[in-house]
Amino acid sequence: MAIIFDFDRTLSIIETYAVGPAAMNTVWGGLDRVKSLEDTLKEAAAAGFRLAIVSRNLKATVMKALDVVKWRPYFQSGGVYGREDIIMGGTGPKSIIINTKIIQEFSLRVDDCIFLDDDRSNVSDIEHKVGCEVVHVRGNGLSAVDIAGLRDWVRRRGPSIAK
Repeated sequence: MAIIFDFDRTLSIIETYAVGPAAMNTVWGGLDRVKSLEDTLKEAAAAGFRLAIVSRNLKATVMKALDVVKWRPYFQSGGVYGREDIIMGGTGPKSIIINTKIIQEFSLRVDDCIFLDDDRSNVSDIEHKVGCEVVHVRGNGLSAVDIAGLRDWVRRRGPSIAK
């Protein structure tokens, strides 16, 4: 089982180019949002979900932002893939990374995966070339409603520890 996130404007609330001392608010949207997301990540990890990020941002930028909220360990099970991992100089389809580096490498069933992204073209790519459930994130990153929906998905899909 896997939850695969885009980073910019999905996990984070902005397109992230630099991570500075105010990142808790500027990148993550404040402590309340961070706590809600972290509770969901903890629950998913405890239920055995692999957590992954597939982003067109630089992997180093994503990792630095994850360090601000101390979330790097959550994503060790599924991986963090940045622009440098995506073919065609970071402009290729995310579906290739998801199919080869996440679903095939970890022998996952497509039905047990969900992908969340703010870019409709990425959502369409995953719908058609991967076939897992997708969430098109609108606005500035995952909203409270999106996070609650993800948590419900984890509880429906995960083993009894998540229920």
